[in-house]
Amino acid sequence: MKKNKFTNSILIVILFFSLIQCKTHTALAASPKVILRTTAGVIEISFYLNRSLSNIGIFLKVVGIGGYTGTRFHRVSPGFFIQGGDPLSADSDPANDGTGGDVFITTQRPGLALSEGTIAFITTGRTDEFNTHQFIITTRKLTSSEKTQFRGQYIVLGKVTAGLELVKKISFMQPQELRNIRIISAVVQSQ
Repeated sequence: MKKNKFTNSILIVILFFSLIQCKTHTALAASPKVILRTTAGVIEISFYLNRSLSNIGIFLKVVGIGGYTGTRFHRVSPGFFIQGGDPLSADSDPANDGTGGDVFITTQRPGLALSEGTIAFITTGRTDEFNTHQFIITTRKLTSSEKTQFRGQYIVLGKVTAGLELVKKISFMQPQELRNIRIISAVVQSQ
């Protein structure tokens, strides 16, 4: 198991530096994928490499070290989003869910608006502080006023390319049912 985590970490670092050296980036096309295997099914994520490259690197690093394994989707807004990735959600105390994860400060202004199937890092409440573990996945298209309201509160990383129906289903789960949904594994795959 340790060798596998080490190999995944090396792969992530090589992939990240390879991406940085690319002269041109295209959205989703040449992107690595992350496969989130959950107790409810599989969610596949591709990334916008022409935006937020360093933030995508942070997400891939967390995946590579197994940082999402065992975590839950601890918060939902029915028909709008699911939130997950908090390392504290892996323990048996639901009271601390949503309070864990490292924070980073960025001067990079979030440029992409949330849309259906978007995966994004969340803010800590300040527009320059983002959590490096916790993320949301949106379940529907946002209205123009919602796009304006939420712009700058999230750093968009990419989009769900498979499993959006599962994300929508999770968004309507009740708290007790939601406690049973865990990320079993998160793996980076190159396309």
